[in-house]
Amino acid sequence: MIVRNSSKKIIVIGKVNLYPKVNLITNEQETILINFKEDLEDNSNLVIEDFPEIYKLKENKENKEIKTVKSGTSIIDLGKRKAISLIKDTVILSSLKTYLKDEKNDKNRSDVVKAIKDQIKEIEV
Repeated sequence: MIVRNSSKKIIVIGKVNLYPKVNLITNEQETILINFKEDLEDNSNLVIEDFPEIYKLKENKENKEIKTVKSGTSIIDLGKRKAISLIKDTVILSSLKTYLKDEKNDKNRSDVVKAIKDQIKEIEV
């Protein structure tokens, strides 16, 4: 999950710090935020970014049963333009490093990798 904070202040919801601009939310933080869903939705400065969710089909051969299991979301699920826009608004170094790792392990789009590296350089200055 990604939450965009348009205010210039850190917003704390249920012990989760939401820094200005883009926040890459861990599974643990997402669980906490779900418990504070009303607070999250009532704050006009916070926007939950839509990520297409990836599903894997698991087939139990004995029962002929097919289950849909959520396997995760990542920057690689976004088109190049949306990914680059998101990268330019990300100011948390650990999030950028996660983006870079995901991108290099999957699509390895040169424009996206360059945008991530440029943003890392900008933050590290």
